[in-house]
Amino acid sequence: MTPMTTTAEGVRERAKARRQESYRLGHQMLSFEASPSFAGMGLFVRNENLVLSDRLRAVEAAIQKGVVTEEEIRNPGVPPRPEAFGLISDEKPSRFTQEQKVRFWAIGEKAYPALMAACAVAVGIWLHLTNNPLLICIIMGAIGGLFGFLGILMAGTAIFMALEATAPGAAAWRTFKVAKDRHGVLVAAKRVIAAESDVKAFGRANGPEFERLCARAFRRHGYRVEEMGGANDGGVDLLV
Repeated sequence: MTPMTTTAEGVRERAKARRQESYRLGHQMLSFEASPSFAGMGLFVRNENLVLSDRLRAVEAAIQKGVVTEEEIRNPGVPPRPEAFGLISDEKPSRFTQEQKVRFWAIGEKAYPALMAACAVAVGIWLHLTNNPLLICIIMGAIGGLFGFLGILMAGTAIFMALEATAPGAAAWRTFKVAKDRHGVLVAAKRVIAAESDVKAFGRANGPEFERLCARAFRRHGYRVEEMGGANDGGVDLLV
């Protein structure tokens, strides 16, 4: 394969990946516009890989459906402080030390795959020993023991998570985290709206995005705009 062929294939693969990503994002945008949510808006406005017009569409859809108000975006306020929620810091309260948590999750990460593999091996041996009743009983007992130990591990995990969720200050920390995330989304949305009036945004845009931003600029000033586009538009991109 020549270097030129390799380069051509690479270009085609990248073009295909861009089309697939564009289709995926378009589908996500349609779903979001049909049923917008604050969390969904946050995913769009914080995604720096999206073009500006798509992020603006997400903000507008959220405003139109009453998910957020323009006033909230214009004035997101100051970042929430943990002291206002009765917390000492913004770290998640816990009943365990960091070392204990690392040790517990390390055991789980090793034990779960090992137990599942052992169960699979035991079942495989059992299926191949259908003519030996004694070995079948031994294998059945081993499988039962493995599943019993797996149940103990799962119960331990559930107890650990329950203790973490009910740690002193955990409820206040969750409320603080929600408020902090909401403020971050509002700030990001404010920046997105401000970027629409920045001339630099037009300079960074590719061809289709430049057309969309121009159309939005005309509409903001009261013009009716029809976006033409396509290969046979006769060089006309927008009808104003």
